[in-house]
Amino acid sequence: MSKSTRSFARRFAAVATVTACLSVPATAFAAEADEPGDTVAQVAGCPRDGQLGVNSVCTSLSSGAVFQGKTHPDFNHTRVITYYKKTGGSEITAKLGYSAGGTTHWGPQFKQSKGSTKTKTWTITDWYYICKPTVGMLWVKDQGTFQTPVANCN
Repeated sequence: MSKSTRSFARRFAAVATVTACLSVPATAFAAEADEPGDTVAQVAGCPRDGQLGVNSVCTSLSSGAVFQGKTHPDFNHTRVITYYKKTGGSEITAKLGYSAGGTTHWGPQFKQSKGSTKTKTWTITDWYYICKPTVGMLWVKDQGTFQTPVANCN
């Protein structure tokens, strides 16, 4: 197991005492860091149905894939992570976000070239937020907004 995969497994493992519906499979994300704007060293592939596991979803695009998932960093918080792995195309100006309950939350704009991954993380002071339906979003200047399927406990 690579260093980044071990790092991911430690960061994204579900709290041992919660039910299976609150767990995130270690194959869903492989984040090197979990702060806003950090890059991700490795990203799992995006299956056709966009379901990586409970609370782990993605959308394939012609020039990459958008991923979104939720985890518990501790007993008081839920972490929402959206990231975009750009595998082709020209440089873009974009921003990452997520939508929940009719409200969209956006991170700052950034420029991104192929072969890189951008990440935005939100930490919510609500342990049960992990089961709230959320959608990962990628806005690209002059192209519009792309989104993932819904991530929830089902």
